[in-house]
Amino acid sequence: MKLNTDVTGTNFNNHAFHSEKDAISLEKKAQDLIHSLTKSFLQEANLSLLHMQQILNDTSFLKESEKTRVIQSIFFQAAHDLKGQGTTYGYPLVTKIASHICSKIKKQKIYSNEDIFSFKKDVSNMIEVLQMQPNQKNLKLETHILKQLECDNE
Repeated sequence: MKLNTDVTGTNFNNHAFHSEKDAISLEKKAQDLIHSLTKSFLQEANLSLLHMQQILNDTSFLKESEKTRVIQSIFFQAAHDLKGQGTTYGYPLVTKIASHICSKIKKQKIYSNEDIFSFKKDVSNMIEVLQMQPNQKNLKLETHILKQLECDNE
């Protein structure tokens, strides 16, 4: 491989910054893109969480077999999507909560009213976390949520 090329053989001389102004402009464009993607994630995540809340509220009207099907399919998929995206967009606590939900759904075949209440609490916690800025730390909230998840695992 020649100097000034990457592993694909791309010649950096054709892509080199000609000035510090070019580098600053490119960095600004990258930051704007990240901000836009994060904003889209937050909109989609909040819609997903509202849908998850609605699913949980509607389970009280369902037969046991239908409730199980809805939780194991629609509710699980929404949690799984949040699990995969949370950390990417600066919300690792959302990933932890959603991962907890997915694990609980996989372990169980029947979901009690207590399970539904627990899922509702998890969804509410994710909504609260998403009110913060990406990568913002709130140690008190994080500790509280992690303790809840730990107690729920016992």
